[in-house]
Amino acid sequence: MAEANLAGADLTGIALDFAFLRSAQFVHAKLVQARLIAAELDEADLTGADLTDADASGADLREANLTRANLAGASFRKADMYQTKLDDAVFRGTIMPDDTERP
Repeated sequence: MAEANLAGADLTGIALDFAFLRSAQFVHAKLVQARLIAAELDEADLTGADLTDADASGADLREANLTRANLAGASFRKADMYQTKLDDAVFRGTIMPDDTERP
């Protein structure tokens, strides 16, 4: 599903573990409680997406855009977030790749 356009989609609770989603469009998508474990999301656009309580542990998010995304309660343990854009993202209990929690 590389370059898939899922902008604005309600994907609440979806399981996309190990999915190949390079450059996919998730602008304003609802990914609440989504499972994105080890998903390849490099260069994906998740601007304004709602990832509340999502699990993206081990995901590849290199150069992804998470500007204004809601990341409350989400887990990014051991995810690759090299050059990921996080401008104005909402952090509340978010677990970062180094296992620290953002308040």
